[in-house]
Amino acid sequence: MKIVGIFKIFTVFFFLVHLAALSSFAQTTKVTISCAPEYGLSLYNQNIESNKFNIGVFVSADFSSQNKFYPTVELGGALFPQTLFNKFLYPFPIPERLKEGYTKYLIKLLGGYSYNLSQRLKTSFLAGGILVKNKVFFGVQPSSKVMLFHNKKYFGRVAYYHIFKKDYGCLSFSFGREF
Repeated sequence: MKIVGIFKIFTVFFFLVHLAALSSFAQTTKVTISCAPEYGLSLYNQNIESNKFNIGVFVSADFSSQNKFYPTVELGGALFPQTLFNKFLYPFPIPERLKEGYTKYLIKLLGGYSYNLSQRLKTSFLAGGILVKNKVFFGVQPSSKVMLFHNKKYFGRVAYYHIFKKDYGCLSFSFGREF
């Protein structure tokens, strides 16, 4: 229980540091909102049989300034459809090992920094709290975003996120739009 409390305190501290960084960029900051659906493929998990993939959506805000290095905040969520259908897949009582590994949803609130590698390629590293089964875990998410067209409004993104203490890793793919 103490470790979860430490992660909660660290997450709050992490976001306060980001807010301080944002205030230093306040005079020349341009906010770009990105929104996209995403498909996540579980790479490793406590029970990979019942949580093979997820479907979700995310909204991120990039606080870009004249620099190539700028703060980013992301809010996202995902559902694990196979846990909803396990009633039909297992008409008999579900074994305890499968029940323990069930994850119905996750909600992530992450903050970090992004870097423009070029005009069409961006990379970011985010960290923060991820809510799984009514418990908050610390997680990290490095990602790469490619702007698909010359108008730079549509993008494709590949992200990997890892949830510590839950030992869960996921590779997600998304296509979305910047506003």
